[in-house]
Amino acid sequence: MIRAVYRDGKIQPVDKVPPDWPEGQSLEIRPLAPFDVPTDTDDWINERGAYANYTGEMPQHVREELQRRIAAFEALGPVEYEPGEEEEINNFLRQMDDIGVRQMEQLGEQQP
Repeated sequence: MIRAVYRDGKIQPVDKVPPDWPEGQSLEIRPLAPFDVPTDTDDWINERGAYANYTGEMPQHVREELQRRIAAFEALGPVEYEPGEEEEINNFLRQMDDIGVRQMEQLGEQQP
């Protein structure tokens, strides 16, 4: 099963179409409830589907789901690292920051 949204008069897949589907594959399309919590909150959190470009206020049920997920994560307790692991993670994050900065600088140089 793949998910899709109806936008601009067209049905647009949100998920990748399975590679084994032949051209002309018959599909059954049905609307989802507007607040189908598992789909709706994941779409909101991952900025895809109907919420891909949404900039309005976060719906209350999404806020509650995020709070539930954060509480579940925090209930696991503090992070425990193997020797050298925390330093390795921090080095990786610094490298990713450096890459992001370089890409933003390149974008800035391309602007007139």
